[in-house]
Formats: sequence, C-alpha cells, structure tokens
Amino acid sequence: MGAQRQILHPILLIFPYLNYTVQPGGVGNYQVKDISMTGDLSTHWFRWESNQIGFRSIHGHYSSLPSSDYLMDQWSYTGSGVPPKGNEKFRINLWLFNGYPPSDSQEVEFIIDRFEFVP
Repeated sequence: MGAQRQILHPILLIFPYLNYTVQPGGVGNYQVKDISMTGDLSTHWFRWESNQIGFRSIHGHYSSLPSSDYLMDQWSYTGSGVPPKGNEKFRINLWLFNGYPPSDSQEVEFIIDRFEFVP
C-alpha cells in the first residue's frame, strides 16, 4: 500500500494559533500563525488545484473576503506533495495542546455551521 495523502482543512483555532497542513506533514507542508480573533465567528476554506492548494481564513461568516481588514491569514502550498485528484478525504481535528486541559477549565465547543464540497 502506497503512502496515503490527505488534505486537512485549516485546523480551526488552536487558540491563538491557526494551522494549515497538507498531509503527510513535513518541512514546507504546513504554516502556523499567531492570530487574534475579532468576534466568535470565522470562515475557513481551501482551493485544491493540480499544482497548488490555497488556504484562507477570515473573521466572520462570509463567502468571500469583504475587505482586507477581515483577513486572518492565507497561504498557498506549491510543493511536490500536492495530492492528485481522487479519493479526497476531509478531516478536522480538535485536540488538547500538549495534552493539557483548557486553562480556564471550561468545556471546548467546535461548531461547524456549514461544510461544502465543490468538485
């Protein structure tokens, strides 16, 4: 069985970090950025093309970027590991950072308002 490649949607907020990853992870296959949220809502998407995968995250719920003020981050992966079309898998992970519970001891909730796949 060959090496499996999967695309991970931007891993939503491992607050205060935003992490984009193309699996399998490795040097150049991911980007991590410190961010500050404006409000409680955010929109994240990626565009998978034959030669690159472009990621974008914005404040609020919008289908496109209202203005540059709403941009949290964007990144394009153009390395040799862009997976070919077919057998796409989508996964979202939410985990404890280094296994530690939230510092405020509050429950963590991750709400997906909408998911859309456009081939």
